[in-house]
Amino acid sequence: MEFKKTLANCITIAVCVIALCISSVVGVGKISDAKIKTAGAASPASSDNIDGDVTSDPTGDVTEDPTADPGAVDPTGDVTEDPAADAGDATETPAADNGNTGTTNAANNSGSSSTPAATNAANTGSSAPKTAAQIITYYNNATAKVVDSKAGFSKVRYTDNEQMNAGAVMKSFKSLIYKFMGIGSENKYEENVTKGNWGDKTYMMKSKLAASDVTSATCTTSGNNYVITLKLKNGSSAANKSNPTTNPTTALDKCGINVGVKDKSYYDHKSASVVYDAIEGTYAGADIKESYSGATVKATINSKTGQMVTLNVVWNISMAIDIKVASGTATGTSHVTYSNFKF
Repeated sequence: MEFKKTLANCITIAVCVIALCISSVVGVGKISDAKIKTAGAASPASSDNIDGDVTSDPTGDVTEDPTADPGAVDPTGDVTEDPAADAGDATETPAADNGNTGTTNAANNSGSSSTPAATNAANTGSSAPKTAAQIITYYNNATAKVVDSKAGFSKVRYTDNEQMNAGAVMKSFKSLIYKFMGIGSENKYEENVTKGNWGDKTYMMKSKLAASDVTSATCTTSGNNYVITLKLKNGSSAANKSNPTTNPTTALDKCGINVGVKDKSYYDHKSASVVYDAIEGTYAGADIKESYSGATVKATINSKTGQMVTLNVVWNISMAIDIKVASGTATGTSHVTYSNFKF
């Protein structure tokens, strides 16, 4: 009985020892597996290259696969990170920094860019004059810069589409009247003005246009220039023996072209006073009535400097002349062009 008891105790002890050993072995195996998995996760050699986009770097930086297309974009928009890498250590490529591209995103209305040239180009439209008052002021200032600096330029004036509505007597003076008015190719005016060498002539004047002189004012952008178009109100003038001189106060007279009250070839708007001054020696009793219509000013101005690039002024003119023994009306379209400005 004691033997059986002892044997039973031995068997029980043996079973316990065996169970303990098995438990130890299993525990050691689990620990080993855990260590192996942990080591595998931390080992660079065990990390797979996913889709050939990103490869783990032992330093924690992101390195592009040399076989990948540098211009390609992952259509999923997902980025695969190295589990062992610190996100704060990732290095961005210059191409990924949108603030340093030097170009403006067309879809971005802010127009931001890292280059001054691109920034200026983006701001051109926003700084352009918008209201009629702003446009007129901008144009007036541009004409003032020409006069103040006595800029050089080329100037051409001619009047075409000429017609003469008169009787036989007046038509006999047609060529003389056309000369007074600057009508026809033979009376075309051309001058190349050297910068700073205006002498006593005023080839161009400072515009004094106001909103009340203009029926329409627009400004568009063309490259580095603003193109300003002003449509002027119609006007008229009259001169005779009792009132030989009429001051040039119409919108056309105020737009910057050269005007005056005496017979000068370089005056652009041939008002009634100019024509009367030309013929009063022969026809002192003449009665002159002049009018213009459809006057349009088109100025191209550098948007960065505010300096004039070109200026074109066009208007339709009508001159009614009565010399008592005959009368008639001459009409035409006058063009004045300033170009090749030198400041």
